[in-house]
Amino acid sequence: MKSSKPINENGSDNVNSAEVWVTTTVSYVQKEERIFQRLISEKRELQKKKSSIENRLIEIQNDLNVRREEIRSGR
Repeated sequence: MKSSKPINENGSDNVNSAEVWVTTTVSYVQKEERIFQRLISEKRELQKKKSSIENRLIEIQNDLNVRREEIRSGR
């Protein structure tokens, strides 16, 4: 009696091929998720730095404005 399982060209059964494919796909997806999470973390860190830099630039501009006015008024 013949097996009811389909056989691929290499003679191995398709179930094993499907299992290998699933394992490979899961591994790939997990790797991509780790990369994605790293990028999200890096983005958050850079946004914090950007915010800090923008705040410092505002402080510097305010200080420059005060000093400019002091120079104009002759202090």
